[in-house]
Amino acid sequence: KAIEGWVSVEFTVNEQGCVEDIKILDAEPEKIFDDSVMQCVAAWRFKPGRVNREIVKTRARTRIRFKLN
Repeated sequence: KAIEGWVSVEFTVNEQGCVEDIKILDAEPEKIFDDSVMQCVAAWRFKPGRVNREIVKTRARTRIRFKLN
């Protein structure tokens, strides 16, 4: 039987492009994929945000979907 679900996550991209302050906003099913999402998102790297050419922290959110066969 396949296991499916999703996790909505919010995080900050700091001035170096690293992720910090990760928060799980919602999940279905609850608490099944949370740890995997936290580990995965913590490893992501981004180009830092800019406001008027100044590098700034940026808050972002996304939904990650899972389907395990």
